[in-house]
Amino acid sequence: MNINIKSLGDLETGIKQLLLESRCSLSDKEKDLLFSTLVVIGEFTSQLQKKQIDLNLIVQIVENVTHFLLTAHYLNEFF
Repeated sequence: MNINIKSLGDLETGIKQLLLESRCSLSDKEKDLLFSTLVVIGEFTSQLQKKQIDLNLIVQIVENVTHFLLTAHYLNEFF
């Protein structure tokens, strides 16, 4: 399995930037979801280095990001 680590790192960077820039506009639920996603990304990255990949972590990352995008109403301004 070939996984693009750069894209995963870009996602992590984007989430951290969003958390820093949108402190007031994010709900506590949205912040928790993003922090949870960062934790899962960290776990997945660690597993990649050990070559022990749990595909459920990829599913968690996708679910979290999708859920965030569906519930983040204020993002409508950007699209």
